[in-house]
Amino acid sequence: MHRRSFLTLTLLTLGLKGRLSLASEEGKPLNITQHLLDLISSGQSVNIPAGNYVIDAASIQLQSNSRVAFSKDAVFKVNKTGSGEVCIFLIDGKSDIEVSGGVFYYDDDTVDVIKIVNHSADISINEIICQGCRLVVSDVMKSYDLISDGDLNSRINITGCKGSSSIINTRRAFIELHYTKESACEHCIIDGYYHGMMFWGGDSNPQQNGAVGNARKAFQLRFKNNNIKNVQLGGIWGSMGDSVSIESNYLDNGRDVGIDFEGCNNSFAINNEVKDFRHGGLATFFLCNNIRFENNVSISTKKENIVAAIFNSTLKQENKNISFINNNFIGDGVLSSFTQNGSVSELLIKNNKFTNVLITLISPNNGRIEISGNNLGFTILPREGDFIVNVSNSLTTESMLILQENNIHSDKKWFSGEPVFHIKTLEMRNTGVRPLVKDNLIEEKLLPNPAVILKLIQK
Repeated sequence: MHRRSFLTLTLLTLGLKGRLSLASEEGKPLNITQHLLDLISSGQSVNIPAGNYVIDAASIQLQSNSRVAFSKDAVFKVNKTGSGEVCIFLIDGKSDIEVSGGVFYYDDDTVDVIKIVNHSADISINEIICQGCRLVVSDVMKSYDLISDGDLNSRINITGCKGSSSIINTRRAFIELHYTKESACEHCIIDGYYHGMMFWGGDSNPQQNGAVGNARKAFQLRFKNNNIKNVQLGGIWGSMGDSVSIESNYLDNGRDVGIDFEGCNNSFAINNEVKDFRHGGLATFFLCNNIRFENNVSISTKKENIVAAIFNSTLKQENKNISFINNNFIGDGVLSSFTQNGSVSELLIKNNKFTNVLITLISPNNGRIEISGNNLGFTILPREGDFIVNVSNSLTTESMLILQENNIHSDKKWFSGEPVFHIKTLEMRNTGVRPLVKDNLIEEKLLPNPAVILKLIQK
């Protein structure tokens, strides 16, 4: 170390000790903001020991190749002046930065501990605890149309962070990755907030950015081994992502969706447990392609919650290639549903276990749907007139309905004489295609056609 750098660091260290001593004598926490600015401007690493501090939400700019480390027992009360949303640390177009440790308190969620913008890269955020405030937002300060791949933030890795908040004054997530690629959030614990974790690569509404041919500007993202509960709306969700993996997370209680892909491509959710989300424990919105839900558990303990959902207000069959395989859908003490609000094509529901769950796929203009190899059990009687599987679709040579090898049973013995399947088909002229309904086991009896099939001929 050069003599000048050594002297600077020594003076800064002694300065911190002196400030801490003076603050202790005065019986109040030290405002450490200026000390951090001094350390950062000198190019030194920041290492803050245990203690009680005040820190300003002052957009303290971090430089490339820097390390900011706080003791796990360094507790910071955030001082915010003015209104609106602000941040403590700002990373703007910089790279190779690590921020770790510390406990940050603010009254509500209008403060981000870290804000990352404009082609920043290789950022590590580890073991930070937030009380009230949010952890991080990554963004590019341009509109969707002007953002290129070179503008995206990349390689942001968030590990072992915690947050809790009950006073919600924004519509933001604890962790937000806007226009971000090649990044991961792992082993984080979240209680409260408007959303838990979210990603954003554009507005998935096709009338905005979400047309099928448009670029998905958030990609290669991983959300793994996180625990999220009591969010106001969404658990882990995002818009216009590509190659997004959501794996081995636990999500409990929200008024919107648990795991949700909106206008996303080539993405999957596997080995997650999701409980009590109003509009779908597992869900898709708008025009998706190649989405896979596999080996998940989705539970509803309230009658107003649904275990899975497909939303697509455009009614276009460009929403396609969505698979639900080997999942466990449970209505725990209630009758729940796997439901639909908008068309889908190439939908596969295979080898799942359903307990007290109705399958209701009755939106117009559905394309090919296959429901096969599922086990549907009931300990609660559906209402009179409800069907176990209620499906509609448009039949063409490329678009048909397959309903086969499903095992449907109940300890209530109520199926006798009642139709189990209700199938409504819109037959396209001269196709000769018919729905395939065969080899379904109903109450341990193989019935040739336990269905009501209504055919509407297109004129």
